[in-house]
Amino acid sequence: WLEAAATDPVVGARLVGYTLLSAGDAPERDPRDWVLEGLPCGSASAAGAVAGADGSALWVGLDAQRGATFAGRCQELHYKVAESVPCSRFRLTITALRDSAQASCVQLASLHLQCSEVLLKPAPPTSGSGQPLPPMAKAGVQHTPKAEIAGHVGQPAASDVAAKKAEFTAAVRQHYTSLMATGEYVGREAAAAAEAVKCALVSWKK
Repeated sequence: WLEAAATDPVVGARLVGYTLLSAGDAPERDPRDWVLEGLPCGSASAAGAVAGADGSALWVGLDAQRGATFAGRCQELHYKVAESVPCSRFRLTITALRDSAQASCVQLASLHLQCSEVLLKPAPPTSGSGQPLPPMAKAGVQHTPKAEIAGHVGQPAASDVAAKKAEFTAAVRQHYTSLMATGEYVGREAAAAAEAVKCALVSWKK
């Protein structure tokens, strides 16, 4: 699963929607079914202490999807949450993949949580067993509060975006020029490079 925590666990945050972005390759690893839950304020401490009589935290369901399909690579799926109480933590549990027979793991480019109040901060990512995820698994998760989308928080300046694009383009050109010089540049690598550029452009436009 993936988790995010409210900056202030007492006040919490009210979820109004969320967005999933597919990765740049391996569509068989796309999430197909999942459950999004929230931990209502007061039911557990900021450290994640359990509160239920049976020793379990009192998570409540906020949204669930079955049979979801991304239209392609680096494509978004948007969902609204109609009713939500202020929560101190949020958890997305993926229960099925697009093609579990072919996929050995789940893959997702990013997860954006949109809240009506109080900024979110990433919680320490964990696997279903509660163990910390490796760095590669942590890198793709992003938490974007509604305040950041509508306001100035986390919004890059146009000059910063242009600089990032120029830096990325130069790096790609240098890398594949080197591959061509050694005769190692093949169609598969070209396709992978194209997907990487598409994903990067999607991120820059947000």
